[in-house]
Amino acid sequence: TIGPPQESECATDPIEHIDPCAALQTREVQEAIAGLKSEGAEVVVVSEAYGVDDPSNEQFVMQKADILATAGHELTGIYGLEIRTLTAAINAGILPKATATARFVESAVRNESIAAPVLIMKGDGGVTDMSTFRSKPIITVLSGPAASVAGALLRLRVIDGVFIEVGGTSTNVCVIKDGRPEVRYVTIMQHPTCIRSLDVRVAGVAGGSLVRWSGRK
Repeated sequence: TIGPPQESECATDPIEHIDPCAALQTREVQEAIAGLKSEGAEVVVVSEAYGVDDPSNEQFVMQKADILATAGHELTGIYGLEIRTLTAAINAGILPKATATARFVESAVRNESIAAPVLIMKGDGGVTDMSTFRSKPIITVLSGPAASVAGALLRLRVIDGVFIEVGGTSTNVCVIKDGRPEVRYVTIMQHPTCIRSLDVRVAGVAGGSLVRWSGRK
């Protein structure tokens, strides 16, 4: 983290603070990263106040990192150091698994001699390429519920209505108005983020659910 510590930072997380007022030095950055690695860090999260206006310091730290790295400016252009840093931290938490998944999928597609590009569904109903997925896996959060809504908009040409998809373990519900679903910022495990997705409500009951009658009317 570049800049002063935030009150919401968890004391158990390995954190290094570098003063961005002076020009960043390679040795200083490398020592900070080495300190994080010694505490078990697998991914470096870089976040600076107003980093969306001038991301040069965040980019400098990422270039010096010898492990996976992610930065706040990569994920959003909105202000708010705390929520931007938290979003980057959540992205970092799934980055190692996403990187391994990307390698596996690309290998499988290559082995089958498939020439078509691999596109990944995003939570906002759009798609992205594998390169973006490797660095920003958080944008695929809630992509499953979003995919069904996107399919309805594309194939059924729904203008106004309530879209309900019943799966095996859950049921997805989304309101479509004027040909567009609502888009909201995602909250992950009660943590607000800067990532936007379709407003699809998920109910934990579906085709594979077992319903029991309590005997009460």
